[in-house]
Amino acid sequence: MNEKIVKKFDLIKKSNKAKLKKIHSKSIQNFINYLLTDNNKSKKKSNIKNLGKVRKKELLLEYLIEIENEDNITEEESNQLFRKYVYPIGLFMSSYFGFSFIDFGTIIMKILIFVVPAIIIDFLILEFTDRWYFISILVVSLFSIRYIIKYRKGKVFGFKY
Repeated sequence: MNEKIVKKFDLIKKSNKAKLKKIHSKSIQNFINYLLTDNNKSKKKSNIKNLGKVRKKELLLEYLIEIENEDNITEEESNQLFRKYVYPIGLFMSSYFGFSFIDFGTIIMKILIFVVPAIIIDFLILEFTDRWYFISILVVSLFSIRYIIKYRKGKVFGFKY
C-alpha cells in the first residue's frame, strides 16, 4: 500500500501543478513522510497507533484516488475534500505524531488566549513593581519557535497547505 500511495501522489503532483494548493499537497506530503515510515520510538499505544496508521493510509489512498480523477477542483470541493479526508488524518497525526493545524483563525485564537493575558500581566507587573518583565515577548517567542520547529520537521497541516 505504501508504494501505491507514493506513486499516486507523485503522479498527481506531476500531472497538474495548478491544483496542488487545492488538494492540500504540502499537508499530504507531510502525512506521507510520517505515515509511511516505521520508526516506533515509543511503545506507548503502539498497537492502537499501528492500527490507526493502517486506517489513515487507507483513507489517504482513497483521497488520492478521488482527486486523481478530478481535473478541475472548485473551492467548495476543496473544502469538502479537506473535511472528509485531510482533517481526520490530521487529527490522528496530531494525537500520535505531534502535528499542528495551521490556519489564520487558529493563530488569531491562540493570540487572544495566550498573548493578550501575557500583555495584561506585563502591565500589572509594571503597575505594581515599576519594572518591565516582557512576559508577552516570551510567550510570542515560545509560540514562534514552536511553530518554526514543527514547520521544519514537517509536522504541520492545514487548509490549502
